Amino acid sequence: MEARAQRIIDKELKKAGWSEQRLAKERKGHPLKVKIASRLRQETTMSLKWIADRLKMGTWTYLSLLLHNSRGKEK
Repeated sequence: MEARAQRIIDKELKKAGWSEQRLAKERKGHPLKVKIASRLRQETTMSLKWIADRLKMGTWTYLSLLLHNSRGKEK
């Protein structure tokens, strides 16, 4: 499952024209990071902690808040 998650991340970063360095430099709550995290939650079984660490989004609790807030905007 981790390999699938990595493929999703790689695909989204390439589509956005981002490098790993830019991923690390952008703010924790950047909309692209939230979009990728949301996709990972829907399509993989990776934990919030793993996703937050991998996407450099701070704590898993902050990521949970971001995902919750983003769901409200989609409605």
